[in-house]
Amino acid sequence: MLHGVEVICLLTSVRGGSKLFHSLVESHSQIVCFPRTFRFLEFKRKIKSCKSLDIARLFVSSYPRFFDGKRWKDFNILDRADELGENRNESFEVDTEKFINNFADLNSEEHKTDVETIINLHFAYHKARGLELPKKAKIFYHIHDITHFEELKFCFDSFGVDNLKVVFTTRHPIEGLNSCVQWMKIQKNIGSIFGYEKEVLISTSEINEKIPELDIKTVSLELIRYDRKKVLMSFCEWVGIDFEDSMLKSTIHGKSWLGNGRKPLGDKTDEVVNYYQSEKVLEKKDLRILYTMFEKRLKSFGIPEVQKYNSFFLRMLIFLPTQQEFDLLKLSVSPSYWSNVLDSIGAQEAFKKFLFGNPGIVLYSYLKRALFQSFKIDKSKDYSYEMLGM
Repeated sequence: MLHGVEVICLLTSVRGGSKLFHSLVESHSQIVCFPRTFRFLEFKRKIKSCKSLDIARLFVSSYPRFFDGKRWKDFNILDRADELGENRNESFEVDTEKFINNFADLNSEEHKTDVETIINLHFAYHKARGLELPKKAKIFYHIHDITHFEELKFCFDSFGVDNLKVVFTTRHPIEGLNSCVQWMKIQKNIGSIFGYEKEVLISTSEINEKIPELDIKTVSLELIRYDRKKVLMSFCEWVGIDFEDSMLKSTIHGKSWLGNGRKPLGDKTDEVVNYYQSEKVLEKKDLRILYTMFEKRLKSFGIPEVQKYNSFFLRMLIFLPTQQEFDLLKLSVSPSYWSNVLDSIGAQEAFKKFLFGNPGIVLYSYLKRALFQSFKIDKSKDYSYEMLGM
């Protein structure tokens, strides 16, 4: 085993619950991780020929929210890392000098490989939190979007297939895309949704085709909401660690976390496996199209079956807008929406938002999706997924 360390990569698509899953796993005694997304290849571009102290200082300046929970709202207003604890009045801090010194001790000035650097960054951070390094550490590496294939390929090439596992979190595709639209509204950042739609259409197909030997399991947000213990026990058995009761609570740095949805749900669970029920005409059309193209995938996710389209109707209906495209188009021409944006952030910033959220951008996004999806009809592959907790 390379350096006695195994890596568990976390991937997701369309607001698929990766942060919730991260918050449940992070407290395990054998898990070593940063509190949020980290992509080494992005950081590596900054540290060419840097000495250890400079690497550590660059890390601190590049990821300030890893060291101060009060900085999280600068990146995501709903992450609530300054509302931790049972009374929602706590945050966290990590001593930057301890981290820098820890990294310098671990990463001596002689040449270090990328693998050693990424391990030492994690270990230095873990020790700076005041935690002891586990004898059999599992680095929990939160890459986030499945579009970052190069990060996963880096882990595969660096650690090897025997030391690498991948968790993919997902949810009902229509609910996920609706959530993306809501998130864009909250951020006052409407515009192209094609990137999210592409995630739904591609899913993990690129990974499956290019690294077929990879050990990858899927986690459904609906199952986490219903029976997180079963999902987490299945996860622990798969990665070779003992289940710990601390995993049942959502935490950041061991302090209770309420989640990053519009409403702070915390550790609320569902009484049944609650799959999204499409009621709108366009949503029903969208789901039938996805079921026609990806029946195996959606069945393995546990999504109830719907009637499929024949080839002729499929090719025609793809060129109708999706529900999300229609909703974004309505927002882009809504005087009340833009008035609210103007009142909230001022004329200069509102104009910048309009440049990326005007009707032309939304229509262009629709056209890209329709053409891409039409192209994918005959070329996309449908896969079954191994689900944790089912």
